[in-house]
Amino acid sequence: MKAIILAGGSGTRLWPMSRRSRPKQFFHILTHEPLIRDTYRRLLRLLRQEDIFFSVTEELVEALQREFPEIPQDHIIVEPEK
Repeated sequence: MKAIILAGGSGTRLWPMSRRSRPKQFFHILTHEPLIRDTYRRLLRLLRQEDIFFSVTEELVEALQREFPEIPQDHIIVEPEK
């Protein structure tokens, strides 16, 4: 089994805190880590790292790479459009 974490977002749901350059998945809301990291850790209980992928917009690739330096580039799916 594979998992894809859908993390595109346009940063409008938690506006004004959330912005296009830093949408809600990169905020520390429930724990000391960003929501996207919490999701990733939950999936690691079920799957191996090599079976987890991320789907993001082009604008969020760098933020994702900063948060997950351990993730191989080929595990980042860049959405061509909304």
